[in-house]
Amino acid sequence: MEQDKIAANDLAESSREIKKESNVLQVIARENKTLWYKNVATWISMLALLLSFGTAYFSYTRSKAQDIQSTRAELRGLLQRLVLVIFLTNEKPDV
Repeated sequence: MEQDKIAANDLAESSREIKKESNVLQVIARENKTLWYKNVATWISMLALLLSFGTAYFSYTRSKAQDIQSTRAELRGLLQRLVLVIFLTNEKPDV
């Protein structure tokens, strides 16, 4: 009998605590009804995302330019070696 009273009291107390927490959460939810574009944190995060995309694009274009430059340097080296081979094979020996 006494255990039933204790269990009922614990249950009632838990119920009251849950109701209090629920009320607090409802008040907080009502207070945070600002529009997304009026929220400074939203603008900061959007700016950070935009900066991230800009950095990624700049990195991509720079990497592509470096690849083109290294390919041209390699082609230039190959052409110089080819010209040297052609020049050396066309020389006539002095006899």
